[in-house]
Amino acid sequence: MIDGSRSQLETALEVATQIASADASQLPQLDEWARRVLAGPDWEVTPGWKEWAPLIRVHPELRLALACAPSGYVRAQGCRLLATYPSNRGLGLLLLRSNDWVLPVRAEARAALDVYDQPALAAWWIEHLPLVLRFGSAVRAPFPALFGRVQTLLSDPRAAEALQAGWRSPDVAVRRALLQLLRSDQMNAELQTLLIGDPDVRIRRALVPLIAPDALRALLRDPDGRVRSSALSRLLPTLIAAPEVEEIRRALLDTHNSVRLPVQYALQQADHDVRQLYLDLEDATLSPREQLGFLGGLADVGRPVDSERVVPYLNPPASVKQRVEALRTLAALDIGHAKPLLWNALSQGGQVARQAERSIKQHDLVTPPLLQAFWNEAQSDAPRKRAIHLALYLSRFEAVATLLEWRDTALHLSAQIDEHLERLLAGFGKTYFTHPETALRERIRAATSPSLPAQLVSLIDLL
Repeated sequence: MIDGSRSQLETALEVATQIASADASQLPQLDEWARRVLAGPDWEVTPGWKEWAPLIRVHPELRLALACAPSGYVRAQGCRLLATYPSNRGLGLLLLRSNDWVLPVRAEARAALDVYDQPALAAWWIEHLPLVLRFGSAVRAPFPALFGRVQTLLSDPRAAEALQAGWRSPDVAVRRALLQLLRSDQMNAELQTLLIGDPDVRIRRALVPLIAPDALRALLRDPDGRVRSSALSRLLPTLIAAPEVEEIRRALLDTHNSVRLPVQYALQQADHDVRQLYLDLEDATLSPREQLGFLGGLADVGRPVDSERVVPYLNPPASVKQRVEALRTLAALDIGHAKPLLWNALSQGGQVARQAERSIKQHDLVTPPLLQAFWNEAQSDAPRKRAIHLALYLSRFEAVATLLEWRDTALHLSAQIDEHLERLLAGFGKTYFTHPETALRERIRAATSPSLPAQLVSLIDLL
């Protein structure tokens, strides 16, 4: 922190030191901080301005502080001085001042950028490219000529070494900015290989429409589904003529349906039996990941009779992911066959039980007999809590009767059940109050326990 009791020179030197040692990405925040720190009557337009000249000759870094001053006059002088002593962070501040709210400051900053427009300083420009790209969005003062200037500078052969280093920058914002400024004639084979392996998924996604078709094949193995889908859409017209090629097989077995569905549609349009292509695959020849794609593919194009191919994946040694996908596929192929299997899967817990519950609710399979049978077989709290949650998908008063009947058999869950009962009985408000049928009302009253809270008893008496 800056101590307000120190001299103006000490404060300015501290600001300049902070800016000079900061990362380029921190400059916008540091600029605002410096303006607050340097605020004071001494920084207004006064004859004392000329007294800074000898200090700047001794401390050249003071130019950085002056370019951040609260006074527009001082900022304009600071921009002019940055042109006489080029520095890395000086370029960054000039880019910020090129969008200054004071017109003379903007003019001084943009004029000073001419000094930095040389291939020898390409590394500085690359480091500050995210600031350059800010002029492409909604800014105070658009500067469209800056993009062409930077593109021309980076296209110079003398900037090639800095450009190569920029593509390997640890700052992902720099690499993204470089890709936005990239011209088609700069995309060579070496750069394609480098960007295909970039760890940033946004760069790889933006890369798909830019690279040659031959290089796209490498992106068909990308870990991101959107990258694989985009790459496949460009290659599909040439691949679809031979459905037996490895790329088509891999796409059919992809775990993302955004990859599978386009290739399935293209094969169907070419009069290929896509369902048979899946059925011809042997489970033993597929990797665990391909087996997930196989199950997803059957869910896309299969028929009820194909559910027998799915059943072996419901139990170990199938992985949890495979069991989850198998449940989803069975529900899509033949809900009648899947119905008892989904209820059995509810007892397995974890992801398998959650998928079973989703499918049961999605296909409206919650019925009182099945729910009661599941409750009776439950051996622990986890399936009982799941049953309580599913009971809420019954009709309103059927759910009340069911929860009341379960309450005395699971007293340690009574607080949770009572909470649901209160919402069911009173949560609909006065504008929506109906009465249950006589048989259901008698069932509710017969299940009312002496341990039930008085408030719930009163609500039941109103039925």
